[in-house]
Order: sequence, then C-alpha cells, then structure tokens
Amino acid sequence: MVPNVCFTPQLTVLIWDYFITLPEEVAFIWPSSWNITKFLFLLNRYLVFVDPPTLVYVLMFGDDEKVCTRMFRSLAVISVTGFIVGQCILILRAYAVWGSQFTKLYAVIFSICLCIFAGIFWSLSKYLAGVYSTGGPTKGMKGCTFFFKNRLAWVDISLIAVIEFISTGLMIIKAIQHFRVSRNSLMTTIYHDGLLYFACILGHPRYHLCRTSKFIPLNFSHHNC
Repeated sequence: MVPNVCFTPQLTVLIWDYFITLPEEVAFIWPSSWNITKFLFLLNRYLVFVDPPTLVYVLMFGDDEKVCTRMFRSLAVISVTGFIVGQCILILRAYAVWGSQFTKLYAVIFSICLCIFAGIFWSLSKYLAGVYSTGGPTKGMKGCTFFFKNRLAWVDISLIAVIEFISTGLMIIKAIQHFRVSRNSLMTTIYHDGLLYFACILGHPRYHLCRTSKFIPLNFSHHNC
C-alpha cells in the first residue's frame, strides 16, 4: 500500500510530462543531426523510464537476496548516471551562455567536473560494496530488505551538489552581466528558465543529503518510502 501511494504520483507526473513535451521533441530533436547535446538529451530523457520497473520489483516483488542486491546496485548506478548526464547538460548550457570568451577557464572547470564525476563513481562503488539483502522482510512477504554497512551515499550527493552549484553560479554571474546591458527577450528567457530549473534541482540533493545523513535507517524494506 505505502509503495503504491509513494510511487504512483511520481510515475504519473513522469508520464504526463513526457507526453505533453513529446510533440516538441519529435519536431525539433528527432530531425536534428547527432551531436553530444542530442545524445545527452535523449539519454537523460529516456533513462528515467528504466528506474520505475526496477523500483517496483525491489519494493513490491523481490524476495531473493541475490537478485535484490543486484537490482539495488543496478538501480543505484542508473540513478547516479542519470544525475551525471543531467549535470553535463547544465554545464553545456552554461558554456553556451558564456560563449567563446570563457574557453580557457571553462576547460579548467570542465576538468574539475570530470574529476568530481570520477569521485562520484568511486564513492558509489564503495557504498554499493556495503549493501546486502536478506530477501523479503519475513517468510511469505514480498519486497526486498536491505542492510547498509556504510553511509557513503552522502559523499555522492554532496559531490553532485558541488557540480550544481558550479553550474548555477556560472548562470547567475552571466545573467547579472547581461541584465546590466540588455533586456533581450530571448536571452532573458534562457536565463529565467535555466535559473528556475537550477533552483528546482538544487533542492533535490539537499533533501537526499538530509535523509542519508540523519534519517535513513540501517535497514530498508518495502515498508519504507
């Protein structure tokens, strides 16, 4: 019951958002030539549909300890990959706003981001090495139960937050510079939408960091949401 209450609204919003934006995607993205931007967009767009069936199995149907552990680890890798793809898109957007005047400094920032990405996957591997499952909570019940030997997930969340702050900072600096000299409607829309999106996603790692550091118990089952 609890997984249904928690999961159904999220899936509904995901599907609703997909279909209302699909016409624009078909019109503008599909016919365009392949490049890194299109690849990251489509990966970010469709990778989220891998999470729901995996999560449904873990929360509601899993009862084999080995399968539960593998599914959880796969879900974690997919989720972190999705975060990183999203951050790459934000970084490219910041680069597009700054233009060629930012080439050298941007190369340094991009190199730092790559190092942070490497740190994220290293921390993730350590975290997942400490995850194991005992199958269902009790005999005859479905839904995976997990135990965690460490709480290193907060490291990943913190590193992702660092990337987001960098991207947001670059957008804010350029927006201030732009508004001082021009009120071009197109650029204003780009800054407005970009900063609004950044503000929304900045809250996501803060929420998970609080849960990871304070509220997540050492065991997790389908009763938790």
